[in-house]
Amino acid sequence: MAVLRHSVTVLAVERALVAELAPLVWDLAESTRADGTAVRTPDGRPVEDLRLVKGRHLRAGALYEIGRADDGERMAVRVREWRRTAAIEVEQRLSAPDLNARVTLRLTAPDRPRLVEGRGRMWGPDGSGVLRRGTGSARADLAAWWDAAALPPGA
Repeated sequence: MAVLRHSVTVLAVERALVAELAPLVWDLAESTRADGTAVRTPDGRPVEDLRLVKGRHLRAGALYEIGRADDGERMAVRVREWRRTAAIEVEQRLSAPDLNARVTLRLTAPDRPRLVEGRGRMWGPDGSGVLRRGTGSARADLAAWWDAAALPPGA
Protein backbone atom coordinates (compact mmCIF):
# COMPACT_ATOMS: atom_id res chain seq x y z
CA MET A 1 0.00 0.00 0.00
CA ALA A 2 1.31 3.42 -0.90
CA VAL A 3 1.55 6.01 1.84
CA LEU A 4 1.76 9.65 0.86
CA ARG A 5 2.82 12.31 3.32
CA HIS A 6 2.68 16.00 2.66
CA SER A 7 3.53 19.08 4.71
CA VAL A 8 1.99 22.48 4.27
CA THR A 9 2.90 25.85 5.68
CA VAL A 10 0.04 27.74 7.27
CA LEU A 11 -0.17 31.20 8.75
CA ALA A 12 -1.37 31.59 12.31
CA VAL A 13 -4.66 33.39 12.77
CA GLU A 14 -4.13 35.91 15.54
CA ARG A 15 -4.90 34.58 19.01
CA ALA A 16 -6.87 37.73 19.91
CA LEU A 17 -9.09 37.36 16.84
CA VAL A 18 -9.87 33.71 17.64
CA ALA A 19 -10.50 34.60 21.29
CA GLU A 20 -12.96 37.26 20.16
CA LEU A 21 -14.74 35.28 17.42
CA ALA A 22 -14.99 31.80 18.97
CA PRO A 23 -17.50 32.74 21.70
CA LEU A 24 -19.57 34.67 19.13
CA VAL A 25 -19.85 31.58 16.90
CA TRP A 26 -20.91 29.36 19.83
CA ASP A 27 -23.35 32.02 21.10
CA LEU A 28 -24.90 32.23 17.63
CA ALA A 29 -25.28 28.44 17.39
CA GLU A 30 -26.70 28.21 20.91
CA SER A 31 -29.18 31.02 20.25
CA THR A 32 -30.97 28.82 17.70
CA ARG A 33 -33.86 26.59 18.76
CA ALA A 34 -35.36 23.42 17.36
CA ASP A 35 -39.04 23.41 16.47
CA GLY A 36 -39.79 19.87 15.33
CA THR A 37 -37.32 19.29 12.52
CA ALA A 38 -36.84 23.02 11.84
CA VAL A 39 -33.95 24.91 13.40
CA ARG A 40 -34.92 28.53 14.02
CA THR A 41 -32.98 31.72 14.62
CA PRO A 42 -33.83 33.81 17.71
CA ASP A 43 -36.31 35.87 15.66
CA GLY A 44 -38.17 32.70 14.60
CA ARG A 45 -36.91 32.36 11.03
CA PRO A 46 -36.01 28.83 9.94
CA VAL A 47 -32.38 28.12 9.08
CA GLU A 48 -32.65 27.26 5.41
CA ASP A 49 -31.71 23.71 4.30
CA LEU A 50 -30.99 22.53 7.87
CA ARG A 51 -33.19 19.89 9.52
CA LEU A 52 -32.89 18.20 12.91
CA VAL A 53 -33.74 14.57 12.18
CA LYS A 54 -32.72 12.87 15.43
CA GLY A 55 -31.97 13.77 19.03
CA ARG A 56 -32.05 17.04 20.92
CA HIS A 57 -30.70 20.23 19.39
CA LEU A 58 -26.96 20.73 20.07
CA ARG A 59 -26.76 17.69 22.34
CA ALA A 60 -24.61 14.60 21.88
CA GLY A 61 -26.34 12.37 19.35
CA ALA A 62 -28.22 15.15 17.54
CA LEU A 63 -28.30 14.46 13.80
CA TYR A 64 -28.91 17.18 11.22
CA GLU A 65 -29.43 16.91 7.48
CA ILE A 66 -28.13 19.75 5.34
CA GLY A 67 -29.39 20.56 1.86
CA ARG A 68 -32.59 19.94 -0.05
CA ALA A 69 -34.35 16.64 0.58
CA ASP A 70 -34.69 16.05 -3.19
CA ASP A 71 -30.98 16.55 -3.89
CA GLY A 72 -28.90 13.53 -5.02
CA GLU A 73 -26.14 14.52 -2.62
CA ARG A 74 -26.78 13.93 1.07
CA MET A 75 -24.96 15.71 3.86
CA ALA A 76 -25.46 15.07 7.54
CA VAL A 77 -23.84 16.41 10.69
CA ARG A 78 -23.90 14.54 13.99
CA VAL A 79 -23.02 16.22 17.27
CA ARG A 80 -20.66 13.91 19.15
CA GLU A 81 -20.05 16.31 22.05
CA TRP A 82 -21.21 19.84 22.85
CA ARG A 83 -19.76 21.19 26.07
CA ARG A 84 -18.40 24.70 25.71
CA THR A 85 -16.30 24.36 28.83
CA ALA A 86 -14.64 21.16 27.61
CA ALA A 87 -14.98 20.29 23.91
CA ILE A 88 -17.16 20.40 20.83
CA GLU A 89 -16.96 17.49 18.41
CA VAL A 90 -18.98 17.06 15.23
CA GLU A 91 -18.96 14.47 12.48
CA GLN A 92 -19.96 15.35 8.93
CA ARG A 93 -20.97 12.71 6.39
CA LEU A 94 -21.35 13.28 2.68
CA SER A 95 -22.90 10.87 0.23
CA ALA A 96 -22.93 11.60 -3.50
CA PRO A 97 -23.10 9.36 -6.57
CA ASP A 98 -19.32 9.57 -7.09
CA LEU A 99 -17.97 10.13 -3.57
CA ASN A 100 -18.64 9.36 0.09
CA ALA A 101 -16.83 11.04 2.95
CA ARG A 102 -16.75 11.26 6.73
CA VAL A 103 -14.93 14.06 8.56
CA THR A 104 -14.73 14.49 12.33
CA LEU A 105 -13.61 17.75 13.94
CA ARG A 106 -12.95 18.27 17.64
CA LEU A 107 -12.17 21.57 19.33
CA THR A 108 -10.96 21.47 22.92
CA ALA A 109 -11.90 24.42 25.16
CA PRO A 110 -14.13 26.02 22.51
CA ASP A 111 -14.51 29.41 24.18
CA ARG A 112 -10.71 29.68 24.43
CA PRO A 113 -9.55 27.21 21.78
CA ARG A 114 -6.53 25.13 22.78
CA LEU A 115 -6.48 22.08 20.53
CA VAL A 116 -8.13 21.29 17.22
CA GLU A 117 -8.17 17.76 15.82
CA GLY A 118 -9.57 16.43 12.59
CA ARG A 119 -9.73 13.10 10.84
CA GLY A 120 -11.39 12.03 7.67
CA ARG A 121 -12.04 9.24 5.26
CA MET A 122 -13.29 9.31 1.69
CA TRP A 123 -14.20 6.56 -0.73
CA GLY A 124 -15.74 6.18 -4.15
CA PRO A 125 -18.81 4.15 -5.07
CA ASP A 126 -18.81 0.40 -4.47
CA GLY A 127 -16.38 -1.35 -6.78
CA SER A 128 -14.38 1.80 -7.57
CA GLY A 129 -11.13 0.30 -6.27
CA VAL A 130 -8.41 1.34 -3.89
CA LEU A 131 -7.38 4.40 -5.88
CA ARG A 132 -10.61 6.12 -4.91
CA ARG A 133 -10.07 5.86 -1.16
CA GLY A 134 -8.18 7.98 1.31
CA THR A 135 -7.82 8.83 4.97
CA GLY A 136 -6.17 11.65 6.82
CA SER A 137 -5.80 13.28 10.19
CA ALA A 138 -4.50 16.53 11.62
CA ARG A 139 -3.89 17.93 15.07
CA ALA A 140 -2.93 21.46 16.06
CA ASP A 141 -1.95 22.60 19.54
CA LEU A 142 -3.15 26.18 19.13
CA ALA A 143 -1.43 27.54 22.24
CA ALA A 144 1.96 26.18 21.08
CA TRP A 145 1.28 27.40 17.55
CA TRP A 146 0.56 30.95 18.71
CA ASP A 147 3.59 30.92 21.03
CA ALA A 148 5.82 29.79 18.14
CA ALA A 149 4.27 32.34 15.77
CA ALA A 150 5.15 35.11 18.23
CA LEU A 151 8.86 34.23 18.15
CA PRO A 152 11.17 36.22 15.92
CA PRO A 153 12.01 34.55 12.58
CA GLY A 154 14.72 31.91 12.91
CA ALA A 155 14.35 31.62 16.71
